[in-house]
Amino acid sequence: TCQQACECDDDCKRGKKCCFNGCAKECMPPKIVKPGFCGYPTFSPCGVTCLDDGYCSGDDKCCPSFCGHFCRVPM
Repeated sequence: TCQQACECDDDCKRGKKCCFNGCAKECMPPKIVKPGFCGYPTFSPCGVTCLDDGYCSGDDKCCPSFCGHFCRVPM
């Protein structure tokens, strides 16, 4: 079952944002966007190793491949 945890960002604590999770709204950490860009998608093993740049170490960015997302050095 879906439970609405918030209506707006003011309902969330510790810098979290009120976001739709596909079912209901919940408080989530904000997405991190690092400088640089990914360039063209590359051929790499399928899978998802990141959801946004915050999942990647150092300066790496979360970039799309032809069948998933992975961390790579930005261009």
